[in-house]
Formats: sequence, C-alpha cells, structure tokens
Amino acid sequence: MYQIIWYESSFNNGNSGAANELGHIYKHRMNLSNHKKAKYWYGLAAKGGQKDSIFALAYYAIFGSNKKTDMDKGMRLLNQAADLGVRSAVQYKKSNDLKALKASCK
Repeated sequence: MYQIIWYESSFNNGNSGAANELGHIYKHRMNLSNHKKAKYWYGLAAKGGQKDSIFALAYYAIFGSNKKTDMDKGMRLLNQAADLGVRSAVQYKKSNDLKALKASCK
C-alpha cells in the first residue's frame, strides 16, 4: 500500500503520470480491483495529458464496468488515443475489430 501513498503524493506535487499509475493499480493489482477509483485516477491523468489514461477511459466507456457503457464517448476517446499514438488504439482504427481490442487489453 506504500505505492498508493507515494503515487498520491507524487500526483499532488504535479505528476499526472502518477495518477495513471494509480488507475492501473486500482484496475489490475492485488485485491484492490476498484473500477470506480481506477476511472477517477485515469480521468485525472487524462486531464494531465496522459495518453494511456485516455485509452483506459475509452476502454471503460466501450466495454463498461458494472455493465454501464457509452459507445459514443468510448469511440471519441479511442480515436483521441489513436491520434496520440497509443498502439492498441491505432491497431483498432486499422482493423475496426472490438473483439481484438478487448483481447489486447486483458
């Protein structure tokens, strides 16, 4: 849990990349899977220009958490992430295959 404290402190000192890491921790690591907190931190990181966080928010919007989806928002964010060079988003734009996109993010 020291990572969380360190990243929160780093974010509070202006490091938007720390917010991206917190989103990742809350989405993937240990027993912390908390999609609400993950989306919160990804949102802050995206506002700070973190392109991987924009992609993570696109993924949440398209595939949902708690079965809530917003395809229009997801596609807008996905295109934005692709324009910023996020590899999985660029590959999706080329293939237009949502199943492959979902598989690439597991």
